[in-house]
Amino acid sequence: MPALSTAQARDVITHYSKINNEANANRNRRLLDTVEDGPLYAMSVSDYTETEGLLAADRKPYKPWSYDSAGAKPYIPRLGAGQDRWFAAALSDQKGKAPSRLAVFAEQPQH
Repeated sequence: MPALSTAQARDVITHYSKINNEANANRNRRLLDTVEDGPLYAMSVSDYTETEGLLAADRKPYKPWSYDSAGAKPYIPRLGAGQDRWFAAALSDQKGKAPSRLAVFAEQPQH
């Protein structure tokens, strides 16, 4: 069976962008931990720490972003029973532009 449908994959991409923006805007590590882990989480938290070290007047306002989920090109593997669910997607952060990023989304039930 496929890990999920294309529509579900697009929903995951949209959800990730939304939660990531909300977490980044408030430097909310706990919220960020619901959508990132590993090295990506560590890099994001290091950005938070760097920003928090600046005087408030020197901090640049956070600019929200999102992936073009409608234009995403997902790769959805077929999985056997008991295998971890995941998918990959070629993504662009601009509508109508060719994908310039590759992201892997993996279900982490413990998070």
